Amino acid sequence: MMISLCNEFYQFLLAQGMLLGISMSLVTWPMLALVGQYIKRKRALAMGIVLAGSSLGGGIWPIVIDKLLKSPEIGFPWTMRIVGFIMIPCLAFSCMSARSPKRYGADVETRTSDQSLTSDDAVSQQKDINRKAETTALFRKPEMRLLCFAMFMIYFGMFSPFFYTPSYTTAKGVSSSFAFYTVSIVNGASFFGRILLGIIADKYGKFNCCVVCT
Repeated sequence: MMISLCNEFYQFLLAQGMLLGISMSLVTWPMLALVGQYIKRKRALAMGIVLAGSSLGGGIWPIVIDKLLKSPEIGFPWTMRIVGFIMIPCLAFSCMSARSPKRYGADVETRTSDQSLTSDDAVSQQKDINRKAETTALFRKPEMRLLCFAMFMIYFGMFSPFFYTPSYTTAKGVSSSFAFYTVSIVNGASFFGRILLGIIADKYGKFNCCVVCT
């Protein structure tokens, strides 16, 4: 919606670059973490299927946006607003249907202090405390920080070709109308790649698969 109001380059940088980038991370990664909490076996495949959904959207959206932009009655501002209006109910459905697995230990903390804890309650509470301590310790590890930095650099480089594919194709003499569809072609290919690599990662190891792809 904010992009539809942009006129200057810095406005696009703030709305498309910063605001949308932060928003997408807040939308994407909690959903992936949620899948990882529910599914223990074949976890890479499950996450690959979830991420393949964004590839499916990446194949459809460029075609939809191209058709809307070419319509003289709609134009750029209303094209962006239409995209937003379509995304709102999809996101609302995801937010309403997504639920974290219930953890018995977390329920113990909400009880009043005058209630006595049974031995099972005490064990569950201690497990919850240990889990939180392990999570804190994990982020203090240099290996974890290095992994986060490495993944940042990988994604930073991996997505750059997506944005330059249309202009590169046009520079090679291909028509601008077809060049716009190259984004859909790339996303369509990654749809199958994400599911297939999820199967491979579950069998041969997540990091082994990640290193080879990088």
